[in-house]
Amino acid sequence: MSLKTHTKGTVGGASFNYAGGPSDYVCLPHDPDFISGDGPITTNGYVSSLYGAEYEDGNFFGTNFQDNDVPCAVCRATHQSSVLVIPSKTTCYGSWKVEYYGRLAASSDTHKSASHYICIDIAADTLEAGSVDHNGKLLYAVKAVCGSLRCPPFYNNAPISCVVCSN
Repeated sequence: MSLKTHTKGTVGGASFNYAGGPSDYVCLPHDPDFISGDGPITTNGYVSSLYGAEYEDGNFFGTNFQDNDVPCAVCRATHQSSVLVIPSKTTCYGSWKVEYYGRLAASSDTHKSASHYICIDIAADTLEAGSVDHNGKLLYAVKAVCGSLRCPPFYNNAPISCVVCSN
């Protein structure tokens, strides 16, 4: 693989049930640094809260993944100049190289908090923290909805794949 892993960690983000807060997922290292002298934040409620992420579909990402915490890695392309995610593909175009492929995930349509799409490796894993239902930033399967999305080639309720490509 031409990507070099720099940090392994856990996926985090804003709570699924908050109307505000960032919409993206972040990869948090297992060994965070804190600024010396900073203590707990006391506030009047104006704060952005960061939660860990959980899989919310028991078997879409892997067997018995329901409520398991989501691991991640921060990687850098060492020999390529571009890395991109292509939704609904498992292969790359032309001379682009497959780094990994899998399933597209995002927050639920019914939740208040927005999210970005994220590509979960087909060989997904969970963190050792287990499967306690803390909620927080949640990952769900992404499905196709026919209408303005042309069917065929898509079909209604089709699970959407993804590929990470480098060049």
